[in-house]
Amino acid sequence: MCLLPRDCTPAANALPACTLGACALGACNAGYGDCDKLVQNGCEDDLTSDVNNCGACGAACQTPRCVAGRCCQWNETFLARVDYPTGSGPGSLASADFSGDGKLDLAAPDQNANTLSVLVNQGKGTFAAKVDYATGTAPMAAAAGDLDGDGKPDVAVANYGSNSVSVLRNQGNGTFAARVDYPTGSKPGSVAAGDFDGDGKLDLATANFDANTVSILLNQGNGTFAAKVDYATGTGPQPLAAGDFNGDGKLDLACGNGFAASVSVLLNQGKGTFAAKVDYPVGVEPDSLATGDFNRDGKLDLVATLGQLNTVGVLLNQGNGTFPARLQFPTGADPFSVTTADFNADGTSDLAVANTNSNTISVLIALGNGGFAPKADYPTGTGPQSVVAVDLNGNGRPDLAVVNADNSLSRTDGAPGAGGPWQSRLRRPWPWIMSGPPTGRLAVPQQGQRAGRISWHAGTPSSQALISIGFG
Repeated sequence: MCLLPRDCTPAANALPACTLGACALGACNAGYGDCDKLVQNGCEDDLTSDVNNCGACGAACQTPRCVAGRCCQWNETFLARVDYPTGSGPGSLASADFSGDGKLDLAAPDQNANTLSVLVNQGKGTFAAKVDYATGTAPMAAAAGDLDGDGKPDVAVANYGSNSVSVLRNQGNGTFAARVDYPTGSKPGSVAAGDFDGDGKLDLATANFDANTVSILLNQGNGTFAAKVDYATGTGPQPLAAGDFNGDGKLDLACGNGFAASVSVLLNQGKGTFAAKVDYPVGVEPDSLATGDFNRDGKLDLVATLGQLNTVGVLLNQGNGTFPARLQFPTGADPFSVTTADFNADGTSDLAVANTNSNTISVLIALGNGGFAPKADYPTGTGPQSVVAVDLNGNGRPDLAVVNADNSLSRTDGAPGAGGPWQSRLRRPWPWIMSGPPTGRLAVPQQGQRAGRISWHAGTPSSQALISIGFG
């Protein structure tokens, strides 16, 4: 007999209940269910991990795993890193099949050496020694894509110190011709490649820190570019992302404004022209920016690292290219770069975040409703500056690559089956830029004073400065 729920002994994973004077099973705790309908067992089933009751009783998975209440093909763990040397002060990372052998290679701009280091994939995610190519002054970011229409991926590099973008054309075997430079706005810290005017050719966009602008350079059809056209942003723009935010088939732009503590969204009006910016506050300087579909509604959302808050800020797309107030999720200390990929193959974009002051990568698995499960941390090198996700070992799973402040690149594989001249936190270039949703393209700004290294991680990022690539 009972008068109140407190008179009853709680069943497993459930609240006590008193019904008509008799103790009963109350509401199940979050993540649990009474799938066998036996009161004495309480809420016995963990709906976050049971493949036969994944997210709800009776919801059986057709896949091998249930993670965070969602069916998926594999888990999101990563193996230990492997490191590779780069040039001095690597500031960004781009990935594409530069040598035409079906394997993704890497290219890293080296800020202190004024070079681009290219590392050719030798198979199974191992890389040959770097080959260096001259860039402009203080190259900070890179983007890869077929800029001249010959079917081979080229590289564009944003040169912070010479107010230009260098285009290096692929000669067909993973080697590159001498650069051709095009003027940008003042202090370009990021670059993105995309077809902004809808003519089937990749154009370029740079975010210009000192000019408070984005420069658009339209491709003239043979890998040469017209003079820049500038569009106003907030103050101190640096991270840059491109994607179709309003669903009209045209690539729009988003950039993070360091001094304005906001994200500016510029909607494409067609033929490579853009409407005036619309700003969305994020509270503090956004160090990095990426896109992904976090709530499975088919619309590209935005995520920014908020280093002063030790969080990422997620802005969910309303479907017309507008974004409501941000959601925040904890990361490690001083998150400085973010990338997106479906690490557990459940159809939703997950997050990987490089945490500069805790020397870790945080992986946050999406729940499918715009929220994320608590982070899982993996060690990296010292002061990770940027992280990207791409399949480097050809197993169909996204790996992680991290650039570290000790001038190394780390590669991390997913476990099988399972400073700049500005003030305050604006002390170094933003480390991540991307063009649209993850497409196997990386861009990671780096810094440092010594000869760099690239580190490779198979599942678990390393404990030294590097670019970590995690294989799934």
